[in-house]
Amino acid sequence: MPATLQIRAARSGTGGILAPDIHSAAGSTGMSLARKLDAIREAGAKRVPEDKRAVMGAAQKALRDSGIESGFIKVGDRLPDFALGNARGQVVRSADLLDRGAVVLTVFRGHW
Repeated sequence: MPATLQIRAARSGTGGILAPDIHSAAGSTGMSLARKLDAIREAGAKRVPEDKRAVMGAAQKALRDSGIESGFIKVGDRLPDFALGNARGQVVRSADLLDRGAVVLTVFRGHW
């Protein structure tokens, strides 16, 4: 049976979602995803003024309240094979990564 890509969750203490960057398990830095997300969130809290964070929080709440999340991929969902460009302009195929081991797929919204 061929390997399939399955969505798994990592929760951080403060919740939230880091929203394409593809990593294989072989490229792990040793820091858990939850700890890395917490570190990113803490750094952002230091850079973004409270009034701006309040506006962003209200916008996030409005999106959640709209029901948009019902169309998101969920924990346990199986993804079809895919190919995406990485930050270096190379095409990365899920099947190639799965041949090397477990895969973690993160979708990163970029920088403002």
